[in-house]
Amino acid sequence: MDNDYLIELQNLLQRKEKQYEELNEYLDKLSIEEYDELLKEENNFINENRINYNPNEENDISHIFEDILYEGLITSYPSGLSILEEEIEKLEEKILMNIEQEIKDLAKIYADNLKRKIDDRMEEMESDDKSHYLVYQVLGVTDEEGHLIDLYQNKGRFLYKYAGSFLEEATKLCFLHKFPDSATTKIPNTLGTRPKTFEIDCLEGNNAIEIKWRDATTDGDHITKEHTRIRVIHDAGYNPIRVMFYYPNREQAIKIQNTLETLYNGIGGEYYYGDSAWEYVKNRTNIDLKNILEKIAKENSGA
Repeated sequence: MDNDYLIELQNLLQRKEKQYEELNEYLDKLSIEEYDELLKEENNFINENRINYNPNEENDISHIFEDILYEGLITSYPSGLSILEEEIEKLEEKILMNIEQEIKDLAKIYADNLKRKIDDRMEEMESDDKSHYLVYQVLGVTDEEGHLIDLYQNKGRFLYKYAGSFLEEATKLCFLHKFPDSATTKIPNTLGTRPKTFEIDCLEGNNAIEIKWRDATTDGDHITKEHTRIRVIHDAGYNPIRVMFYYPNREQAIKIQNTLETLYNGIGGEYYYGDSAWEYVKNRTNIDLKNILEKIAKENSGA
């Protein structure tokens, strides 16, 4: 509801900015005396039209005339534009607080599920067959070290999976707040039979956005699969966009990403990673996702 009203106000602001420019051209031609007189009229107009406006009173019906008031202020007086801008700013702050809370709630859900999965797996591992520790010992790894390696390997698998899923869902929330019609969408594979469909993480208008928290694959087949995917998306009339927040560290994985970037650019798509990925989300949605995550991380660490 707040998003719809914000979009409505922003569209109104764009229309009125043009009228404001025309008004400024008119004001530039006024003499000092004429301008002073206009300012007096403006103050009188505001005072007369807002003096009885009290939205906190249950029986107050002056809000019915609010649209007319805005129209009069913005069309006829410079300060009217500021009044509308202030309302948009307040509404944007309210929406930002809402999205921050939603992402914080989402993080709590993922953190609780991750802890439960790790606890369950640790309990399972207590009764695991440990006869393979013999090979660890042959390679100079003690039973204690082998146990810790197995333990953290399992923890790492869960952590990687949950971290990626959380960041993808948080990013989708940002786009949904800005673009309520954006959604995860599947399109048929028109260039092959496997897979039958390709999933677009976030379809916003004509933009088919793939969201990755990181991609450290070194599999050469990954390039072929991704090339097919973006060609299918492009042929469907969409603009393929890849948003990857964390770049891989290993040389072979970096080469894969360099090739993927070339494929995206070659087909007219867009490829963002690292800082440019965070900026893309911020610029498109007006939500600073990285800043929100940093706040949550500080709260979790007690800083």
